[in-house]
Amino acid sequence: MANIKNMEIGEAISKNEHILIKSSLFGLKQTIIFKPTQSPIDVFQFEYTNEGGAKIEKILSTPPDKLEEAIKSVGKIEHSQVGSIHVEACIARDHQFVAIQPFTYSGFYYHPVVDLKVYEGKEAELIATLF
Repeated sequence: MANIKNMEIGEAISKNEHILIKSSLFGLKQTIIFKPTQSPIDVFQFEYTNEGGAKIEKILSTPPDKLEEAIKSVGKIEHSQVGSIHVEACIARDHQFVAIQPFTYSGFYYHPVVDLKVYEGKEAELIATLF
């Protein structure tokens, strides 16, 4: 599992008013909590091919009322061992919070494909099914 401090989306997540980050062991270990439900949040990094990345971009660009339909139409998105699209995600264990952002790597830097998307409630549950 990834460490939030080492992620591109780490700073934005730490500024979210619904997120609590607790440090222990002299700051070496962090626990991230979604305050409204007190659910722990797990942090992930995934790699996808261009095809998988395009599917994720399509879903993240979909309006909330069409999200379920878009996820069904895209189908399963397979992770890749080495991919051109790098996705960072924070997912609450109760699936009531998801923050996700895909990146592409060029010129020795990660560049966002779309802005950071934060979902709560029903939309978060739908997005969490992708992983």
